[in-house]
Amino acid sequence: MTILFEDALTVFFVGVLAEAMLLLTFFYTRRWQTLAGMVAVAIITVGALAVEALVVTDREEIELQLDRGARAFVRGDVDSVLALIAPEALTTRQRVLVVLEHIKFHWIKIRDLEVAVNRLTSPPTAEARFQVFFQFEDRAGVYPYRYDEVGLVLEFILTDQGWRITGHIEVYEVRSLRRQGTF
Repeated sequence: MTILFEDALTVFFVGVLAEAMLLLTFFYTRRWQTLAGMVAVAIITVGALAVEALVVTDREEIELQLDRGARAFVRGDVDSVLALIAPEALTTRQRVLVVLEHIKFHWIKIRDLEVAVNRLTSPPTAEARFQVFFQFEDRAGVYPYRYDEVGLVLEFILTDQGWRITGHIEVYEVRSLRRQGTF
């Protein structure tokens, strides 16, 4: 059921495939019932696409949080980044302050996102694994590179304010981890 609400393309392609099969059937049979079936499939497909657009899954909420965080990092907006992090995640909050003090980001891209949600815990938790590619300026001029990638593992908890980050792990050897299957 999650696949229905995670990807509109699945719904769209199933609808198009059903319409194509019904159209082919209509050309062979010339029966008006086939046209009625085509109308019904079109209505069901549009309805399913509307439901998909309205339903926001946990994975999509976490992805939106990550996008908000990336935009806030690029703007250098400390308050917006800290708003995405749970107050008890002191290590992660401190790391954000250090990074934004020393680095100005030009752009940030998130790739290979994998989200695992555990609704059996109370409160629900999630883990997001992904790679972050970014172009930046070192404010002190110490770091010689302008482009880098980092693997991140973020832990989330569902609060009254939505999904909040509770911890993080930074992985700097992303290329070697990719070969080992960790990333």
